[in-house]
Amino acid sequence: MQARTAVRLRLMADSAAEGTMRVRLVDASFSKVGGEREVSTDRVTSNGLRGPDYPPQAVTMQGEGTVMLLVKVGRDGRVADVIAEQTNLTVIGTARAMNQLRDILAKASVNSAKRWAFTPPTTGEDKNRDFWTVRVPVRYAFQDSRERYGRWTAYIPGPRQQAPWKTGEETLVAGTDLLPEGGVYMVGRAQEGPRLLTPLG
Repeated sequence: MQARTAVRLRLMADSAAEGTMRVRLVDASFSKVGGEREVSTDRVTSNGLRGPDYPPQAVTMQGEGTVMLLVKVGRDGRVADVIAEQTNLTVIGTARAMNQLRDILAKASVNSAKRWAFTPPTTGEDKNRDFWTVRVPVRYAFQDSRERYGRWTAYIPGPRQQAPWKTGEETLVAGTDLLPEGGVYMVGRAQEGPRLLTPLG
């Protein structure tokens, strides 16, 4: 069976012998751009999430990157807890400057997310949970950040944090830091749609 679908790939290049480069495929995601914007009653959906303002200190530093938030959504649709799971940069600097930039972007994202509201599922197997965990990417970029086919983006990964609550995701699912911005992605559900069957690396 053949199928066509969009895919986001993470390639990693490093130096090999005698001035050559080695390129490896290290991650893949088949999530739709825009995530779960369609109306759905069997998953958590957003109520028009307003992204944070660009922190002035990050602007001064010319800092860009993506903060991957883990949001604990209560039965009333309010944010019960939120953490910056990982802050990945697209600009390089000193270790101190990059750590400072990660902290600035993470704090702005978390503070903004505390005011968000969601619609919990009303149908399906997840409707009776005490809470739900969703992943929400927040991207900071100076230029138009809409996805374009074949576009290369730098990636400097930050350390990954674990949620202080049980998310139902015991191990990291491939492609979680490749999720397109603008989406709300439920954690702890079986992966839907296409996925790689062969191991990476």
